[in-house]
Amino acid sequence: MSTTKFSVIIPTRERADTLYWSIKTCITQDYSNLEILVSDNYSQDNTREVVESFDDSRIRYINPEKRLGMSNHWDFALSHATGDYIMIIGDDDGLLPNACEQVNTILKTFKTDVVCSPFLAYIWPTNVASDNFSNILTFFRFNESGLLDAKENLSKVSLKGYEHSILPMIYWSFVSSALINRIKLKTGGSFFHAVCPDIYSGVIISNHITSFYRSKTPFVLPGSSHNSNGASQSSLDMSKKAEINKFWAENTIKMHHKLLDVPSSNIYAADALYRAYDLGLLDRQFLPSISIVLKNAMKSASYQKSKAVYNRTKVGVIAIAQINGVPEVEKYMSYSFLKPIIEIIKKATKKVYIVLDNHKIKNIYDASLQAANYFDKKPTFIENLVSTLKIQLKNK
Repeated sequence: MSTTKFSVIIPTRERADTLYWSIKTCITQDYSNLEILVSDNYSQDNTREVVESFDDSRIRYINPEKRLGMSNHWDFALSHATGDYIMIIGDDDGLLPNACEQVNTILKTFKTDVVCSPFLAYIWPTNVASDNFSNILTFFRFNESGLLDAKENLSKVSLKGYEHSILPMIYWSFVSSALINRIKLKTGGSFFHAVCPDIYSGVIISNHITSFYRSKTPFVLPGSSHNSNGASQSSLDMSKKAEINKFWAENTIKMHHKLLDVPSSNIYAADALYRAYDLGLLDRQFLPSISIVLKNAMKSASYQKSKAVYNRTKVGVIAIAQINGVPEVEKYMSYSFLKPIIEIIKKATKKVYIVLDNHKIKNIYDASLQAANYFDKKPTFIENLVSTLKIQLKNK
C-alpha cells in the first residue's frame, strides 16, 4: 500500500522542556514516510541538544539564525517542509499513536485537501491559567465528522462569532502542499499574513476549498502549558507580561489598523479576516463589520468567569469602537454572575473534562498514549456536570 508523505512542523523557541515530549509523540509513529521538522526560532537554551538527543532519521532541525516574529517563523518553517500533506503543531502538543497511518487511510478513500482531527486537548500540570485548572483531558461529547462544508464554518466564525477551532487550519490539521502552494502564489510566496497565523490559515484555507474531512477519532492532541502563547495572552499572571510584550515587539506583523490588541479570540479572528480580505484572499460575504466583531467579542467575554478578563475586553472594545466611529457600543456590554454559571452548564453539555491526577500522566506524551481510551468514554450529563462544576469552581 502506497503511503502519503507527511510533514509535521514543530516551531519552537526556548521551550526545550515541553518540546522533548512533543517530539517523543512524533517518533513513536510507526510510519516511515514522515518528516518531523523542528524549526528552532534562534533559541538560547538547550533546544538543539534536545532535538539531537533523538536517534531518528525522520527528524530534521532547522534554524533561521536570527529571531523572527511568529508568522515569519512559521513561513520559514513551512518553506522547508517536503511532505505531500503538512501539519503544524505547538511545542507542547503531540500526535496520538498511529496518527499518520490513520490519516493515510482516510486519504485513500476521500480526495480532500484538508484532514482535521476532532477536538481533544490536554491541559498540562504547568498550565499558566491557574495552578488548579491543570492535568485535564477535555473533548466534545459529540463530534461532527466526515466531509464538512468549509464555507459554512467560515461564515459561523466570521459573522456569528463561533470559535475559530472549527476552521480547517494548518495548525492541528494536515493540509495538502498543493493547496498551500496555490495560495502562496497569490501573495508573492509567503503564506501567513496576520498576527495569529493559526487563525489566519483557517480563514484563507476555508475560502479556497469547498469541503474538508474531519476524522471520527482524533489523531492530534493539542496541549496548553506554561509555554502556550494563547494561555499567556489570556493569563492575568503579571509575571507573563514581559514575555507577552516581547512576543508583540518581535512581531513585524501588527494588528489590522481597524483593531487593537485585545485578549479576545473574536478580535484576533477579525484581524485574520480583514488581512485576508485586503490581500484578495477572502470573499466579501465573509467580511464582518466592526459592529459585528465588537458585539461577538463582548458576548464571548460576558461568559467569562473572571470579571477582570471581561473588563480588559470591555476597555479594548470601547477603544476600537472609538477608532472606527462605532456609536452606542455600550449596548453590547452586560455582565451578570449568572452568565458564567450558564456557561458552566453549557460546557458540561458540550465537553467532557477528565482529571488525570491519579493516572500518572504528567506530560503530552503520557497523555497521548491514553487519550484515545478516554475519548471513547461518554459520561452521563449529570456525571459530567458534577465533574465540570468541581473543576470550574476550584479554578476561581
